[in-house]
Amino acid sequence: MRLKTYVSLITIVSIAAIGGLFIVKKPDGTPWLTLEDVTHSSSNITRVYRWKEQGTWSYAGEIPDDIPVELVEMIEINPDTNLIQGLKPEKSEDQNKGLQTLSSFGQNESNSKQEGSSSMSIPVPLTIQPDQLNQLFEDAKSIQSFMNERTNSLDAQTDY
Repeated sequence: MRLKTYVSLITIVSIAAIGGLFIVKKPDGTPWLTLEDVTHSSSNITRVYRWKEQGTWSYAGEIPDDIPVELVEMIEINPDTNLIQGLKPEKSEDQNKGLQTLSSFGQNESNSKQEGSSSMSIPVPLTIQPDQLNQLFEDAKSIQSFMNERTNSLDAQTDY
C-alpha cells in the first residue's frame, strides 16, 4: 500500500474512534462524550459579592443579610480569563556577591559557576549575615511601600 492510503486509513479510524465516543454509552447510560464537554460553556463563571466594612474588604458567595444591598458589589470571575502575570525580580550583582550555593546534587559551588546552569540552587548558609540586616530592613520597607501604592492604585480604580 502507498503512504497516501495509510494516511487516509489512519484518518478515517481516528474520526470513527472520536465519533464513537459520542455514541457509545457508559454503564450509567450517558454517552462518554457530549457536545457540552467539547464546547466552552459560560457556566464556569463564579459570582462573588464584596463589600467594605470598617475599612476592610469582605467577600462571600451570597449577599449577607446584615449589609445594605447598595454597598454590595457583584463580581463575576471567569476562571479562563482571570490570569495575572507575575513580576520578574531584578537580579543585581551586589546581592549575589560572596554567597555560596548548594546545587541539587549537594555540592558547594560559587554563584559564578551557577549563573549559566539551569539547576536549582539554595544559598548556604540559610541565615543572613549580621552586616546584611540593615539591607534586609530596607528591602522590607520598600516592599511594604510598593504594596501600599498598589493597594491605593487598586482602590482608586474601583472607586473606593
